[in-house]
Amino acid sequence: MTRARAPRQTKHARLQKRLNTALTALQRAELVRASAPDGAEFSFKHALVQDTAQSTLLHGEFKRLNLLVAHAYEQQFPALTMNELAAVLAQHYDAAGEDAKTLQYATRAGDLAARVYANAEAVEFYTHAIDHAQKMADTGAALRELFIKRGRLYELRGSHDAALANYDEMEQVSHT
Repeated sequence: MTRARAPRQTKHARLQKRLNTALTALQRAELVRASAPDGAEFSFKHALVQDTAQSTLLHGEFKRLNLLVAHAYEQQFPALTMNELAAVLAQHYDAAGEDAKTLQYATRAGDLAARVYANAEAVEFYTHAIDHAQKMADTGAALRELFIKRGRLYELRGSHDAALANYDEMEQVSHT
């Protein structure tokens, strides 16, 4: 009599199991802690631990892991990705070297921050989005709109010199 074999786990299930095992080990060693009540998000307990962990990874492996994390967020929380997770996804896609996705999520995070008058954060996100749009050699309407949004925020903050410099940069980029 032959024994029936258990169906093979999907690649996703195997990765999930490895991730859970690794996170459990890191929690036991008190290197990371859950930063969300549902245990869906973790953070390092100290910045030096994070720096050390990142420095031990090869650059390509670091990029690959960030891409996997970004994809996992998009798959696990599709309803949250464009709002609550936009800033986190921008960060992970940036670390993964994905300019188009970084641009998409950094722009969304900037829009959300501007909507609640978190102007300093919105400026940072728009600056990040502008940098990635320029990396992609985008000089179209989307880039112009980012400069305008950032310029308006500088104006609202009373940073008129920064606003003028922003508009000068926008003009220079449009002529290239």
